[in-house]
Amino acid sequence: AADLSDRSQLDKVAARAAKEDIDLAMTKGVNYPKGLLAWADEIGLENILNQLQVLFDEYGEDRYRPNPLLRQMVKLKQTFFSMPS
Repeated sequence: AADLSDRSQLDKVAARAAKEDIDLAMTKGVNYPKGLLAWADEIGLENILNQLQVLFDEYGEDRYRPNPLLRQMVKLKQTFFSMPS
């Protein structure tokens, strides 16, 4: 779930596609058992943010840099499926 949640493009993707469509693409397109956004909600966005921060601090790679949208969602205690479409 962190794979999509940490990408700098997340806010751009979210602005262009419905969360249900993103998850549908992942379940049907790459045969994931759940969509990445639903999976992220299940794991907990705060858990994902914390793990990404640990990875970023350890490796310093941009692919692990937590996305500002993810940080904002954690701060506001939102989930992907609690946000309005």
